[in-house]
Amino acid sequence: MKVVGVVAVGMLGMLLLVAPVGCSRGTEDESGRITLLVSEKVIPIGKLVQSAVDDGSIRATTVPRDVAPNDRIVNSDEIKCLVPSANIPAGTLLRRSMFVEPAKLGLDKGLTERTARPTSCD
Repeated sequence: MKVVGVVAVGMLGMLLLVAPVGCSRGTEDESGRITLLVSEKVIPIGKLVQSAVDDGSIRATTVPRDVAPNDRIVNSDEIKCLVPSANIPAGTLLRRSMFVEPAKLGLDKGLTERTARPTSCD
């Protein structure tokens, strides 16, 4: 009985950790669809988001609210100074958890053209 109680409490804690956060992010229209960002092309690990926006790799799309991830991104300005921590396939709904500071990958400021941080990030 004690093990079941501990497991139940643990599961409740996990539910609280993954509870929807930021559900108000994005714009919802009358049909229940929400606007967010999606990868138009493969975005390789380490490519600066601002560069991906500039070359058309990231665009806005609308999806039903129930398929939109909780940590969705609705504006690239939120993450323009970050890079993907892994390759992001084309057609992927972008999530905040997919992106990290360039230093997390060992990329230094100005290492290459595609990883150079915009001056607005300084």
